Amino acid sequence: MLLQKYKENALRKVYDKCGLIKAADDAGAELNYDTSIVTVSCREGHIIKKFNAIKPALDADVLISLAKGKTHSFTGITGAVKNLFGIVPGFEKAGYHFKLQTIDRFSKMLLDICEYVKPELDYDKCIRCYCCHEMCPNHSIELRRSALYKIISKTI
Repeated sequence: MLLQKYKENALRKVYDKCGLIKAADDAGAELNYDTSIVTVSCREGHIIKKFNAIKPALDADVLISLAKGKTHSFTGITGAVKNLFGIVPGFEKAGYHFKLQTIDRFSKMLLDICEYVKPELDYDKCIRCYCCHEMCPNHSIELRRSALYKIISKTI
């Protein structure tokens, strides 16, 4: 399989293969075909001071990260933070994987992106399954007592 650049025809092929074109038509929804890229500055970044991002993600009113727990060679586990790496255009992701070949450096780069996007943890929506802590094979998620008490206090 050849890697494709982030272009409209590539999006159309993926949408079609996944059945999204038909689903969008049936629902009266619009799919994104904007492949614009914007360079953003994150001066406070630990690893990256600027990065390219897909414009539709930056223009969105809301970004929804539907995380699926699975393993990743650098981060141990993927999740909502790792999903935000998706705003980096296609081939550029491979460059970050190549340049940042340690868990520490790659994870800090993800946090730099996360700091730019500024997601918010909503404790009221957390179902307190603690799977995010327990299923990480590299134990890269540390559940501190203070965070645990904060989560528990929201349920009482």
